[in-house]
Order: sequence, then C-alpha cells, then structure tokens
Amino acid sequence: MVAYIVFSLASKWTQDRWIIVCALILSIIGQLLAINWYELGWVPKFALELLPWTYKTRFVVGYMIMNAGFMTCRPVTIALYSKLIGAENQGKYLGWMVSGGSAARMIGPFIAVALFYQVQASGVNLLLIFGLVGILHAGCLVLVCVLWSQMLPSTKSLPERDDATRPTNPLREELMVHNSDELL
Repeated sequence: MVAYIVFSLASKWTQDRWIIVCALILSIIGQLLAINWYELGWVPKFALELLPWTYKTRFVVGYMIMNAGFMTCRPVTIALYSKLIGAENQGKYLGWMVSGGSAARMIGPFIAVALFYQVQASGVNLLLIFGLVGILHAGCLVLVCVLWSQMLPSTKSLPERDDATRPTNPLREELMVHNSDELL
C-alpha cells in the first residue's frame, strides 16, 4: 500500500524512467542486505565491520526494501511499457509481459528453494539466491540507462472512427434501448 502511494505521488512529479531507476536501486540494496556476509569466509573483515545491525535485522530490513522496490517497479514498468508500445498492439504485448512475469513468479520460488537446500556451503546459498536476483536487477538498471533516450512515450494512437464506420452490436443496442426505457 505504501509503495502504491509513493508511486502515485512520485508519478506526478517525475518521469516513469526515474521511478524505475530508484526502484531498481532500492531492490539491489535490499538484495545485498539480505545476504549473510558473515558466513562467507572470503569477505574482508573491514567490509564486515561496515555492515549495520545483526543479520536477522538486516535480512528483515533488506526484505522490506527489496519488496518496496519490486512493488514500485512492477506497476511503473507496466505503465511505461504501455506508453512505449502505443495503443495499437497494447493488449497483445502487455499480455506477453504479464504472462512472463506470472511464469517467473510461479517458477522462481521452486528455483530458490532448490538453490537454498542443494547448496550446502555456509552462506553461499543465500548469496546465490539474493545475489543472482541482485545481478538481474543490476542488468535491468544497465538496460534502462543504455536505452534511456528510447524510453519516451509513444505518440501513436488509434485512428478516430466516426459513427458511420463504427461496428455496431445489435445486442448492445437492444440492451441500451431496454435500459433507457426502464429509466422513463
């Protein structure tokens, strides 16, 4: 709910591109906080001293931050995508986009659980899960930066139809007449 309110307010002041960048950065920070760096033997001690809080607190805060990033980025991405493709093929392309996101949300938890239980090295399982997602988000951030100038809304729209060329639906017209008779 909070992410939706922030998105609604921010979308009035700035472009969707900037909201996506901020949401991806938030998500990457959350992913990094959720990794248990203390269990990894190769992390330098000075880096571990920079980490705030205990691991459990960092995990909860990181989880909230990454979810806020995701819950902000997803609707903004869909909104920007619908603006970029124009009105002509919106249904088809948005359908493919939403289907891909649904497939990822169905398959992703199984992959995460398999990684968590199959990788037995201390701390590496969390590094694989959150690190891979963080790398994917970083890749998306790079793509947004590379394609920045092309991420402007489309100016194409559907051609206007006059009443003579608009297809008619006899059932709809009958219902409209029937409902208007009831009002009298």
